[in-house]
Amino acid sequence: MITLLAPRKLASWTSAKTAIGIDIGQFETKIVALQSKKLTRELAVATVYTFEDQSEEATPSWNSKTISALADRIQLATKTIRDRRSWKVRAAISMEWCDYRSIFREENSQSLAAKLGQALQDTRPRTIVALPDADQKKIRVFSTSEEQLVGIGDALHARKLTPESIDGIPWCLYRARRLLDTPIADLEIILDWSFGKPTLVCVADGKIQCIRRLCGGLGEMSRPQMTEHHLSIRESIRWLQHTLSASEPKESVGNFEGQDWINDCCSRIADQLNTSIEFMQWKNPGKRVSRVWLTGGGAETSGLVDRFQALTTVPIHVWQTDLFGTQVTPKYAVAVALAMKGL
Repeated sequence: MITLLAPRKLASWTSAKTAIGIDIGQFETKIVALQSKKLTRELAVATVYTFEDQSEEATPSWNSKTISALADRIQLATKTIRDRRSWKVRAAISMEWCDYRSIFREENSQSLAAKLGQALQDTRPRTIVALPDADQKKIRVFSTSEEQLVGIGDALHARKLTPESIDGIPWCLYRARRLLDTPIADLEIILDWSFGKPTLVCVADGKIQCIRRLCGGLGEMSRPQMTEHHLSIRESIRWLQHTLSASEPKESVGNFEGQDWINDCCSRIADQLNTSIEFMQWKNPGKRVSRVWLTGGGAETSGLVDRFQALTTVPIHVWQTDLFGTQVTPKYAVAVALAMKGL
């Protein structure tokens, strides 16, 4: 169901330009709709589960059935927008289904694809983006399964939600950063908190210089509640969000073992964050990482900031912006960036 963040109903969005951003995460899919009509603009958001049944496994496999079911939920969330002729739809998929690595340079795209397939031990076609690097021997490659991209694109197309592009999360995070009023410093880090492994993007002089996937995430933090207390994934995440968002420890519903596990997870993530900060400063002599932006997440985000900040010397800020007079939370950073690209 769509949550309105504007006074008008979505049913009034007719004969206007509408941009849809769809952030397909490992646990939840976030949807943002922006509408521009003459001198007014409006915004609405929605969240649906990426996989309907997550009772037994944290990451169900993609197949025609799960892709079709997700497309149905996305269509249902946007059904109140009647005029679809002027839609601009863009999507992004979780880094959980993408690969990012350095491999030896190849002379052409065909040999590059073969080398990547050999490294992944998977020869199926992949969509590949080669990133510029000063290294003469190796090249950084960002890729994802072509079968999955085509499946998602076809399913959305069948429901009149044809995506103009399916983008990579790192570039969406950088676009989300550019939406903020705060000027971009020489060195900054964007940390996208998610159910799976958090994505860390390092920005140097206005360009993405480094991408990392950290160990940990919402799923890892909530794992003991699933294994020891037999909670479902959704129940364990609600427990974790309540625990991290509690203003006082006594308000938390977590036990001491659960609290210790959360602290251990935060410590490991902070260690990786500090290593990335040191690497960026080593790679850019004379410059310092000025801030870390935290995107993604949900009710637990504020509690994470407090824990991470205690473990690093670089200021950590929560991404949030005022868009068309409405406060947009970090949960929708990627979806907003996608939608804004369509306006």
